[in-house]
Amino acid sequence: MGKPKGGGISAGDIINAGNAVWGIVKDNKPSSAAKSAWCSATPKSVKMVDIDGWRHASDRWNFTIENLYGIKCIECNFVLDYSYGGYTADMPDARFLNDIRVGVGSCVVEWGYELNANATVVGRPTFSGGNTKPVSRLALDVVLNYGTVLRSAMYTYRLTFEGNGKCVRRGG
Repeated sequence: MGKPKGGGISAGDIINAGNAVWGIVKDNKPSSAAKSAWCSATPKSVKMVDIDGWRHASDRWNFTIENLYGIKCIECNFVLDYSYGGYTADMPDARFLNDIRVGVGSCVVEWGYELNANATVVGRPTFSGGNTKPVSRLALDVVLNYGTVLRSAMYTYRLTFEGNGKCVRRGG
């Protein structure tokens, strides 16, 4: 394996080995880039084959915009998948994150409206729990730009993941 060997990891050791930015919706359609894009929060000094104990979690949420008549003009169902809880033989109390993916299950955008969405890793992955019991943490922004020719707006979801499986989604 790599460096840890019981000594733990340092603040700069947790990295994102995946994508930092990817398109989710482009020109009102799900982006093909989202199918292969992912991010992670694992130690750079540890090989992925040396990390065991992965668990899987998923979530869905809807983004809907209605016009003045109460008619849905944009309805997009976002899909979130991620793996958490990874640990190594040298750090059995560690909890790492991997394969964090955000994509689209379905997306309907009515004529006259436009929607684009991107995912962006916020800052560097971090960890809590000390250097021998690290719990990875990674933040991801999902930014939606939408509107019409006359009016446009932006909405951001902040997704905060922890290696223990916790995921908090805030909109605003």
